[in-house]
Amino acid sequence: MKVTGICGSPRSCSSSGMLVSRALEGAASRGAETAFFRLGSMDVKGCLACYACRNSGKCIQKDGMQDIYEALRSSSALVLGTPVYMYGPSSQTKAFVDRLFALIGQGFRSRLGKGMPLLTIYTQGAADPGLFTGSFDMLEKALDMLGLHPAGRIPAAGIGEPSDLEGRPELMDEAFRQGGSLVSGKRRNQAGKASSRSV
Repeated sequence: MKVTGICGSPRSCSSSGMLVSRALEGAASRGAETAFFRLGSMDVKGCLACYACRNSGKCIQKDGMQDIYEALRSSSALVLGTPVYMYGPSSQTKAFVDRLFALIGQGFRSRLGKGMPLLTIYTQGAADPGLFTGSFDMLEKALDMLGLHPAGRIPAAGIGEPSDLEGRPELMDEAFRQGGSLVSGKRRNQAGKASSRSV
């Protein structure tokens, strides 16, 4: 089984990235192979709305999304983490989600060919974990259409800087636990055979 993690922060060192990494560690602890992509360090352009992908299923833009498409097609679960900017996901995360349009076929059928569980992680400076629930619901509904079915959500409230996580070990523990829960016992690889890669 393979679990792919996407961090939508523009920062190279970010709290959302740390939580996504921790969730992947949880998945790896149960035998999953993992892949980790940091959108902030990749060339991922916005959707051109050219509709070239409608028939081919392939985006004409040759950028970092090609590696992500490949990873998603071979994955059994996805962990997506983003900071909250202006009441919504980061621009990097939004570009990633828009580019998933290439994976929607005729009749709005997913080209992934299978459903997979989705764990979302949101970091926000605001202390109220329910403040941006409407935005989170909207993002997850779009991904659910692709067959990425919400299986868990971690709203990391009151986290403005990566150092803020030092005083919140319960968030790192929850990310590890929920990452591990993505790995089905029926599909779990034997311990010691897990591998990982990072982009």
